[in-house]
Amino acid sequence: MPGFEAVGGFCYIFSTNAVNFATAKSSCPSGSVLAYPSSAAQMADLVAYLNSNKSGITDWWVDLSLIAGKWFWSDGTTTTGANLGNSNNEPCARLDAPPNYAPRDIWCTITYRFICQYKV
Repeated sequence: MPGFEAVGGFCYIFSTNAVNFATAKSSCPSGSVLAYPSSAAQMADLVAYLNSNKSGITDWWVDLSLIAGKWFWSDGTTTTGANLGNSNNEPCARLDAPPNYAPRDIWCTITYRFICQYKV
């Protein structure tokens, strides 16, 4: 797919504009969705790519949401993290900053760049 970068078993496109979470979810090209790196291997591949190719950019929207007190990737996989729910349990999350790009909770109305994915 034009504009997408192959990373591991997925292809990603990295936005150049900052938008809120709802807009990010609806802005992925046809056939793709807001990224949800729900496995350790997928997250490791994505973090390595971000560190090698996007290290000057922080805060990327991903499809991780707080539902009934638990964090869910859009595929239904639950996750936990030191930076999730450590403040006011904001309902959305982004990958924060290099080198770890750890998921961190934030209000959904803040604007960040976003990552879309589709499986190869």
